[in-house]
Amino acid sequence: MTKTESSTQQDLRRTRFLHFAGPAWDSNNPDQPGRLYPENAEDLSWYENDSNQSVKKQFRQLAKAFEKICGVRRLKEIKSLYGEEARLQGVTEEDERESKKQMYNRYREAFAQRHRIQVSDLIPSGIDYGITINNTRYNETVTLTVSEVDQLIADSINYAKEVPDYMQNPQTGLLRGLTHILPGSVNEPKDLQNPIDLFLLSKSHKWGNQARFEARRILGLSDLMAEIILYRKKYEGLKDDLFDVLNHHGVFSPEQHGPIDKPVEFITLHNPHNFAVEGIHILDKEDSYKPNPYILYNKIKVRPTIDPDNPQNTFNIQLNDEPKGIIQIALKMIRRNAIDPAEIRDVYRLATTFINRGDIDKFQTAIELASHRAGKPIKVEREENTLDGGRYQALKDGHPQKYAGSSNKYQVMRLKLNFEDKPNEVFELSCYTLEAFVNYALRDNVCIGEYLIKRQIFAPEGKWDASVFEYLYPKDIYGIDALKYENALISGIRVGNRQKAFVPNEWQTKKPIDISEEEIEAATIRIAEQIQPPVTDSTSHAAIQSNNFPQAIISVGPNCFSAGTLLKDIFGIKGSHHINFHGQIENIPQFIANYRDILKNNRLLILDDIGIEGKKVKRLREILEENRLTDTTIAFLGLKPDSPAAEITDYYGREIREDEYLYFPHQLHEHTRLHLGAIGLITRMFDGRWQILVQNEEKFSEKLSGGMFNGQLGDESTLETLRREWIEELGADNALKLINSMEHKFPIIVNVPLDPNASESLANTVTFYGYQIDGSSLNIDNFQLPERSEVKSLHWEDLAKLADTMPWPGYKNLLQELIKRKKTLS
Repeated sequence: MTKTESSTQQDLRRTRFLHFAGPAWDSNNPDQPGRLYPENAEDLSWYENDSNQSVKKQFRQLAKAFEKICGVRRLKEIKSLYGEEARLQGVTEEDERESKKQMYNRYREAFAQRHRIQVSDLIPSGIDYGITINNTRYNETVTLTVSEVDQLIADSINYAKEVPDYMQNPQTGLLRGLTHILPGSVNEPKDLQNPIDLFLLSKSHKWGNQARFEARRILGLSDLMAEIILYRKKYEGLKDDLFDVLNHHGVFSPEQHGPIDKPVEFITLHNPHNFAVEGIHILDKEDSYKPNPYILYNKIKVRPTIDPDNPQNTFNIQLNDEPKGIIQIALKMIRRNAIDPAEIRDVYRLATTFINRGDIDKFQTAIELASHRAGKPIKVEREENTLDGGRYQALKDGHPQKYAGSSNKYQVMRLKLNFEDKPNEVFELSCYTLEAFVNYALRDNVCIGEYLIKRQIFAPEGKWDASVFEYLYPKDIYGIDALKYENALISGIRVGNRQKAFVPNEWQTKKPIDISEEEIEAATIRIAEQIQPPVTDSTSHAAIQSNNFPQAIISVGPNCFSAGTLLKDIFGIKGSHHINFHGQIENIPQFIANYRDILKNNRLLILDDIGIEGKKVKRLREILEENRLTDTTIAFLGLKPDSPAAEITDYYGREIREDEYLYFPHQLHEHTRLHLGAIGLITRMFDGRWQILVQNEEKFSEKLSGGMFNGQLGDESTLETLRREWIEELGADNALKLINSMEHKFPIIVNVPLDPNASESLANTVTFYGYQIDGSSLNIDNFQLPERSEVKSLHWEDLAKLADTMPWPGYKNLLQELIKRKKTLS
């Protein structure tokens, strides 16, 4: 950012609207943003030294306005109007009340001038306060009565008071937890309703800096709230007009207003690294699924929408009416340093989620046709579409906006709507696919929870957006470095999102239980207490049977390693005598041979995680006994009663019910993938046989569409990989046809070794995600391939024949699994 741009940005921060709030002004660094009227300023003359003429001019205007409101020549004379100093000068309490009444009357008039309000039943005093805000709300003037202005002042102050609670409420606040690190609560400003009382408190040195700042913060925010309240009046009635069009003129079924009772239920597969959606499956009555930490259950309420091309048919959408609240608009204006609420595009917003990607155009057409039938024509314009890839830029009239705050991975199609007779009253229709909807809710760095936190705290250098936090909780008052706990808040959101996989639902084959390290420790201690019961006052030394203590431990698999280490410490076992077995049953003889010296003549405890079949530990014990190596006992952290494992168990940490499925912390890493391929399985039925679309390239013949996941090219999910590969290989138009034809099903997942002769490991494994696409409507003869594409031609191949002749194991396994699924469906 150039020096000129930086200066302009700072000017905006210092002169727009928060004249009382904001970070501290530093006389040693005068070009940095700073609030006007700092708490420690006895006089305001110091501000005359500011080198920025626009700041100096606005400062003078505000200072003179408050001098006129208070009826003094200099603001420092205010302290003689009330309190102890006023009493010394003979001012009675009645005089003080009358003085405040006159000050409020002048404040009302100044307030009306500032916000371009004509007061119909007030005779003007002729005073020009010189603080009118221009170029906001399309420069419209409103007419109100005195009582209506008084109500607007009261409402503005009340909304201003609600901002801190909106930010820091322990249950619902954007920055929940902030209350615990604030220096303390100050009640006095919150109890005041009269703006004059707030201003006088802000000037009183009897109060501490925090109380004085919070009084000023209320005043500064109320200035902003008044503009928002006045602007929102333009949208009164728009919602009723819009929903009249939707409900009564052929968009939604006239027999069913609002969502139908039965929601659309679906599961999503998520990338282990960033929780991006990689698969979608709409649940049918016969479906069920095994619990998995990266499979989430979702449901949305939908309403039937009439198909404009065939009115006898309907399609389902979720429609959320999301007008921005006054406080939400205020926070966004603070970020953008804007005094004009009309700069906020989405003051009124509708969010629509489509079950099928292809229904978006139908919905747009339905709105336009219905609005004409209603005699209220609506103009619909597409402003931006990143549903199918592309960088989000918050386009407005085709131009990227400097205030684009969302991640460039934000998936949305944004439509701009307005009634043709009200071109300035625009509302936004945000369109989401199921993939985009869930990513918006859950994906790392994109989801709404993270976005809101970052936009309140973080102001990236070189951006126009300003941190809300630095205005509302300046460091010189509260002593908080917000960036130090931003990561903790975001981590909490990510943990909470991932925990949704462990919420039971009726579609799961078992109830998932995410067992924590603390629960593992508790189960381990219970095993130790079974080996040696706790000592009590009545316990004799003879009762302690140390000859029952294990002298060596085999912990089976990674889930038991920490528990085995704890048992080692409890019973004083040598570190070398705790060994971990993580192989298969066929590897047991070699494992025992490798550790024969440790196992020989030592009491051994075999510790496994889940006891159901117990085949591995049973085989371990058999081979040890065959070799007469050791006295062996068996323990499970979790044991299913009445199971084969229960018959061989000596100790256990907790019981597992029939309907439970335990997940250990280490199991979350079992889904990590180093090598990922995203493959498009494009099929059609032709002459009674399944065919699959293949690509002929210079280097490869009969290649399936798609390619390898590549983070350096911006891929963050396999769906992004597939879209990128299609655009590069087949062109954007053809890619869109395939995207619209993709079936809402989980990918077929197969693993193949990179080197069949090397040992099994993540580094030696390629995982292929095969996505099924309905190619029955594709006309490949009309496909125009990009000039730089490696694809030379496309053709249809018999699926069964290709599965037999395919030389590459990954493709071959995908095709064979695809054939199985086709047979199951038929």
